[in-house]
Amino acid sequence: MNFIMQVNYYGHFLLTLLLLPLLKKSGTKLEASRIINMSSITRFIASFDIDNYNRTGYWSLLRIYSNSKLSLVLFSHELTKKLIGQHVIVNCADPGFVSTKIYESYINFVGKIVRVLINVICKNTWEGAQTPIHMAVDQEAGKVSGQIFSNCKMNSSSMWNDVDKLSGMLWKQSAKLVSIDEKDISKINS
Repeated sequence: MNFIMQVNYYGHFLLTLLLLPLLKKSGTKLEASRIINMSSITRFIASFDIDNYNRTGYWSLLRIYSNSKLSLVLFSHELTKKLIGQHVIVNCADPGFVSTKIYESYINFVGKIVRVLINVICKNTWEGAQTPIHMAVDQEAGKVSGQIFSNCKMNSSSMWNDVDKLSGMLWKQSAKLVSIDEKDISKINS
């Protein structure tokens, strides 16, 4: 398993499933528990090939990162279907292009130019945090599930046609890789 997928997706998948009993217990009809997954615009360059989804050497690191962010969208979609009526909502935040310290590792000349451009065209970290904060506290955002938010608004663009099939395939593979029994996962709906 690739470390990018472990950190950006599989860890979130496992932690969320482990926290679900508490989230279900604390959610009410008036105020649902909220799960907010951080996606990225890079999800649009992801490539869904379930047999080679997280292997190193098959794709560049950017492609694996993009796959991890697409995985969070697919996970959110599948979990939303499984939690209908449970007073737990699941949404994804797309913060946009945010200038974070990750770009400070560029030390060569080209990297320095890239870093300057990023600082000019990207949101700062405060601006990038506004969408997930909005999703966590806004009453209207707390009434929808299975959506992607960007710029503090629900994104109106729809997913592709195979989202149900893809999210189901990823769910099964993820459960297998993190060693969670399907019987335990089936208890999510109860």
